Amino acid sequence: MTTQLREDNPFEDSKMAQEWIDAIETERGGAREKEVYPMINSWVKENHLQTVLEVGAGQGVCSPYVETEYIGVEPSQALIDRAFELYPQKKFIKGSSYELPLEKGSVDGAFSVGVWFHIENLDDAHKELSRVLKPEGKVFIITSNPETHDEWESLFTGTKEGKKLDGAVKLPTGKMTRNVFFLHTKEDIISSLEKAGFEIISTKNFGYGSENVEDRGLGFWIAIEARKR
Repeated sequence: MTTQLREDNPFEDSKMAQEWIDAIETERGGAREKEVYPMINSWVKENHLQTVLEVGAGQGVCSPYVETEYIGVEPSQALIDRAFELYPQKKFIKGSSYELPLEKGSVDGAFSVGVWFHIENLDDAHKELSRVLKPEGKVFIITSNPETHDEWESLFTGTKEGKKLDGAVKLPTGKMTRNVFFLHTKEDIISSLEKAGFEIISTKNFGYGSENVEDRGLGFWIAIEARKR
């Protein structure tokens, strides 16, 4: 495992974690239900993945869409506690993208939803992903679409230093008093994955609003699928 010092994570504060829980668990009919959850379920099934890791599992809301063995890794104890309340039959472990508490080559696939923009050091995170994945293991990363980062920035009230945003942020069904966000480019993510030994399979923009039509805009989210070489 790496010895990378983790960046500041507001979700480890119990107040921030509760704000996130309240916002996510009251969201209905948004991109998560319409697009994200079905995409994860299809990705697991189409790739015949038997052991699946979620990096940054939060309170486990994606876990029901993995019907094979699921392992959720999350740094916030408050979110892990809530995950066990909601999904006691699933497995959740405390850890981070830099230090995944799993054996080398132990999972068939790994995915993450809305986490990669919280990670400062992509290289270390991708090396750690590669470590725990089996040969030919699959990765599915859903993160902010860099082409719409101006829209993401508009949700923040706080400071910007280089690629880092730090401050209050609006959510679809509420707000968080504080969050931290890194404005990685698409090239940042792809080149880092390739450097860690991954082959990019596909990239897809999505999240076009309630109509979900591509001519509405560039898409709020991007899904990056890769394979360990």
